[in-house]
Formats: sequence, C-alpha cells, structure tokens
Amino acid sequence: MGRLAGLAVLGTASLLVGTARAQLFEDVQARNAIIELRQSVTRLGQALDEIKQVQDEIKQAQAQALTDSSLFQLSERLQQLEDALASIRGANEVLARDNQLLQQQVQALQASQTAYREQLEQRMAKFEPQQVTVDGQTFTALPEEKAAFDGVLTLVREGKFADVEPALGEFLTRYPESGYLPAALFWLGNAQYANERFDLAKQTFEKLVQGAPTYARLPEAELALANSLIELKDMDGAKARFTRVLSTYPGTPAAEVAARRLEALGPKTSG
Repeated sequence: MGRLAGLAVLGTASLLVGTARAQLFEDVQARNAIIELRQSVTRLGQALDEIKQVQDEIKQAQAQALTDSSLFQLSERLQQLEDALASIRGANEVLARDNQLLQQQVQALQASQTAYREQLEQRMAKFEPQQVTVDGQTFTALPEEKAAFDGVLTLVREGKFADVEPALGEFLTRYPESGYLPAALFWLGNAQYANERFDLAKQTFEKLVQGAPTYARLPEAELALANSLIELKDMDGAKARFTRVLSTYPGTPAAEVAARRLEALGPKTSG
C-alpha cells in the first residue's frame, strides 16, 4: 500500500513535472510565437514602409512622367502655335500686299471713274442749258447758242463788222427767242451802222428800244438810233431822240453826249 502510495505520489510528481514541462514548453512556444509575431509585425511594418516608399516613388515617378509628358505636349503645342503664328504672319504679309494692291486698284478705278465722269459731264455740258450773264441780264442758253454768240463777240472785238452782221442775222434766225436777243440787236444795229446801212440800223435800234425797255445798254442804243437818223438826214427825229435821252437818263454819260449833240445840231427846225 505504501508502495502504491509512493507510486501514486511518483506518478503524480511525474504528471506534475510533465505538466510543468508541457506548460514550460507552451510558454516558450508562446514567447517564440510572440517574438515571431513581433518580428512579423516589424517586417510587415517595414514592408508597408517599403510599399509606401515604393508607392511614393511610383507617384513621384508618375508625377514626374506626367510633368514630362505635359512639358512635351506643351512644347509640342508651343511649336504648333509658333508654326501657326508664322503662318498667320505670312498670311498677314500676303494680305497686306493684296490690300496695298487692292488700294492701288481702287485708286486707279476712282481716278478712271473721275476722268470718265468729267468726260461725261463735258459731253453732257454740250447739250445741257447753261446760265449766262450778258449786260447784267442772267438767263439760260444752250451750249451751241452760247458758243455762237461768243463767236460774234469775238468778231466785234476784232472790228470785223462786215462779218458781224450776217453772223447775227443767222443767230437771230436760229434763236429768235434767245436771252441774247437784246445784246444781239444792239450789236447788229452797230454793225449795220458801221457798214453804213443806216436805215437797217435805225430799224434794228427801234426794235431794241421798243422790245427791251429795261436793257442795260439802252441809253447807248438811243444815241445810236439818233445818230442813224442824222445819217438819214432826219435832224428833227435825231433831236427828239437826244432830248429823250436827256430826260430819261439824266446825269448819265449818255445824257452828256446827248446834250453836246443837241448843241451841235442847233435849235429844232419847224416843219
């Protein structure tokens, strides 16, 4: 019994020892596991750090790559813009030359149009009535009418009264209602007087006095009429005309001439 008890005690001690060993083993294992776990955690942290570093490097690389790509794209775009700008400048130069050429063409066209308009106006002026002023009277005359009368005045200034008379006869036949009529009659009468056609001169001056009472050179026409009457030996008629000039145009040069002629003619004779 004691032996059994000893064995039991021994068995119990062995069990306790085994249990202690087992517990000790488990503790060592646990510690080792903890150490390994800690090491694993450390390695994991290191790995995570490395991963993070790699990720940062990747991001930096990506960012750097993106920046390089953007710079390349920007440089490429800048080159495109420079090319486009050069093309625009070239187009502007062409446009400027074209614009200058166009302006020259426009100026030439304007000059041509101006010349054409002037020529047209000159041509039209040959047919359109014009305003003219003769002896203080303003009226409208056809270009050929004015040219014809101007030609007569040229003959008058040259003293070619032999040519003046037929020229004015033709003029009055062609333009019987002309505004030049009083002046034409005045110079016709003077031409007839100069050509010693006194009876015709008398008739012409009488027609002028009766038909144009407001004509500016009427006093001269009255004197010429009186002189024509003298040449026709109508002294009383001449004196009557000189007297009329004195009473109608007192204080004028024509009145002074009339007074001298009356004095030279002497008193009026009775019929």
